[in-house]
Amino acid sequence: MAVNDPHGIDDRAPGEPATTASCISCHSERPHPELSITGMKLNDHTDKIACQTCHIPSFARGGVPTKTLWDWSTAGEKLTADGKYIKEYDAVDLAGNKLMTYISKKGHFAYGENVIPHYSWTNGVISNTMLDDKIDPTNVVEINRIEGTEGGEGTKIWPFKRMEGRQPYDKVSNQLVVSHVWGPTTDTALWTNFDWAKAIDTGMKAAGQEYSGEFGFIDTYMYWPTTHMVAPADDALACKDCHAKDGRMEGITGVYILGSKPFSIVNILGVLMVLGTLGGVMVHALIRMIMTKRRRRLT
Repeated sequence: MAVNDPHGIDDRAPGEPATTASCISCHSERPHPELSITGMKLNDHTDKIACQTCHIPSFARGGVPTKTLWDWSTAGEKLTADGKYIKEYDAVDLAGNKLMTYISKKGHFAYGENVIPHYSWTNGVISNTMLDDKIDPTNVVEINRIEGTEGGEGTKIWPFKRMEGRQPYDKVSNQLVVSHVWGPTTDTALWTNFDWAKAIDTGMKAAGQEYSGEFGFIDTYMYWPTTHMVAPADDALACKDCHAKDGRMEGITGVYILGSKPFSIVNILGVLMVLGTLGGVMVHALIRMIMTKRRRRLT
């Protein structure tokens, strides 16, 4: 993912290979009107905030839901009387299409519309949790991790879809496991007999991994960078969406967001400085009016 586009503005001649890599390839790093105070201030944000952060205020818009949860732990929980898998549809989208909320093979699903993204600093690198990595089952486990230091060089605040999940792990080694999912001619496949113990044991052996024989389920997060569903400019985030208490950037560290803590010393000093400046301007204007009137009387 190109957080900072190495190509710059895409000004290639007709017929030359395309090098466009990101928004700034065409729109530059100062896309807002320079003759506007608001535009100038927005341009001052582009070194730390990706274009997508403001211009994708939400995703799964227009009545088209996105899957937000996949719970594997309930796979096989519901079956027909003869042991076959079932499907349940308890949700619909704007067009009236049914959405599957449960299937015996895969467990429960949940959906969301107009989803507000998860925001994070990133340098464009996403790393994965591997089978050899130790996990903490008492906390939500990140299946992939967003890399990049907070406020570091080459990083920007970016919007992500954060997918919630629940999946098996080895309770003794505190590591993720491999499951044998499909195989109609064997009784060790999960989708054949819905036996997690057999499915995990077979999967780990096939992967050449050690397995204690004890499994449980953990809550997980998976992150996907959001670049689609750019909204019209009039629908982009406004200053008040972030520069306010409990604003969009709540939880983002490495940068001070004016207005996010209205009663902090920095914010109070800032307000006093603004009020002091306005007061000084008003006093100066009043003095000029008084002096002008005096000069007119003397003449």
